[in-house]
Amino acid sequence: MLAVSTAGAENKTYIACNQWNECWKVKEHVTAYPADVHVVFRDSTWWDQHQHDAQWRELPDPTNDNGWYDQAGAWHDFETTAPPR
Repeated sequence: MLAVSTAGAENKTYIACNQWNECWKVKEHVTAYPADVHVVFRDSTWWDQHQHDAQWRELPDPTNDNGWYDQAGAWHDFETTAPPR
């Protein structure tokens, strides 16, 4: 039986940013993003330092962070939207 220990684990928040410099908070590094969205992950320290830079735009944090924002700022949930091929 495989057990997963959460002792000592902290709730970590990451910042996902797409190629249009739009960022949102996530709890996991999901790897199934469409290639043309170019999602990169940052840590919360990076966001604390850059959230007021004009280059970056903060988008609403999704309730289910298994998805992505497109160029128009629309949320696409992996469960309901198939990634483009």
